[in-house]
Amino acid sequence: MPSPASDILERPLLIVGAPRSGTTWLMRTLLQDRRLVGGQESHFFRLLGSSLQAFDRQLAHPRQTGLGCYWRREELVSELHRLWRKTFEPLRIARPDAQMLVEKTPDHALWLDVAKEVVPESRVIHIVRDSRAVVASLLEASRRPWGYFWAPKSRKAAVAIWRSHVSSALRSPLPVHLVRYEDLVDDAPTVLAGIYGFLELPQDSALHATAAASGTSLDAYVAAGDLGALRAEPDGFGRSGEEARDAWRRSLGAWERWRVWADTRDILEPLGYGPRGARPRR
Repeated sequence: MPSPASDILERPLLIVGAPRSGTTWLMRTLLQDRRLVGGQESHFFRLLGSSLQAFDRQLAHPRQTGLGCYWRREELVSELHRLWRKTFEPLRIARPDAQMLVEKTPDHALWLDVAKEVVPESRVIHIVRDSRAVVASLLEASRRPWGYFWAPKSRKAAVAIWRSHVSSALRSPLPVHLVRYEDLVDDAPTVLAGIYGFLELPQDSALHATAAASGTSLDAYVAAGDLGALRAEPDGFGRSGEEARDAWRRSLGAWERWRVWADTRDILEPLGYGPRGARPRR
């Protein structure tokens, strides 16, 4: 059902990336701007959009079973669209003057083809972080109470997560703005200016100044913003950008750092990363 272009539920911003790449930090930074509204990550497309992929798989099977026996495909897409609106309508009601809905779920990087069908006017920010930093952070998360049940326990599994998320987001069928985590740490105002240009929103110089003045402290962003439905994260979930940026150099041994680089170099190098980390932006 067509909706006005001004309807924020029809033109959301999706923030995606490998887990532990700074998606939460970026979202909370953006939500300091009251023109934007968002809540805790929903996993909408993984939990509900997966029914569309199952529908296609079942139709290709010699023995017809599943939702294809009861739904036409366009009806299922329409129903998923209705559920999308129902899920996020409370945020629009809570902030009726908001100009954009921000939905941050890292693993939506794997579901952008479904997002394209269900909410075709979506835009995407893909935040990418050095694979060695992500691997180190995932392994650390696996030892925490809030991460042991989902974070990988081995370097090989952590590398696979980084590769799948980054490579999938790089193939996005939706418009994408790529942000490097390291650039956000080094020069938040410039990165935010680029994001605002991508979103076609007038730049908020006060927000950019806050980002610069606050450095990269997650706590500073959380304290400064009106976060709506966002809930407090558990202790140790987020660290300041400066602290987190180079932690992988201390937590991974030399052989592990080299192994992760070798396993991800084909993706890292085109994104501006070298053996010693992120190269300066040109």
